[in-house]
Amino acid sequence: MIEYQTINGTKIGTVPFSNGTSLTNDTLLDVMMNCRFEDCGSILVYQHHLADEFFDLKTKVAGDLLQKFSTYDCKLAIVGNFQSIESKSLADFIGESNRIGRITFASTKEEAIKALSV
Repeated sequence: MIEYQTINGTKIGTVPFSNGTSLTNDTLLDVMMNCRFEDCGSILVYQHHLADEFFDLKTKVAGDLLQKFSTYDCKLAIVGNFQSIESKSLADFIGESNRIGRITFASTKEEAIKALSV
């Protein structure tokens, strides 16, 4: 179930899964399609909801997902702790994603909502 809220005229869908629930790319695409059906183009999830393969750029999972979010004109904000990333390529990907704004990596829910409601 997706929880919806409207902030500054932007409808945001939040995935309220508990810890331990892992979203695969297919599940996240289902969430995106459900949100688009509800006229919502902004989605907020938490880092612990995503499978580890999302953060391993060699798997191309994050890049494929970014492409789909771009194709369907949807934004994604991922809330988590990204300060201690050791992978330079992942840190660069996060920086570039935040610069473009299609997928935002945020430290707090408030920061994520601000990025989604622009």
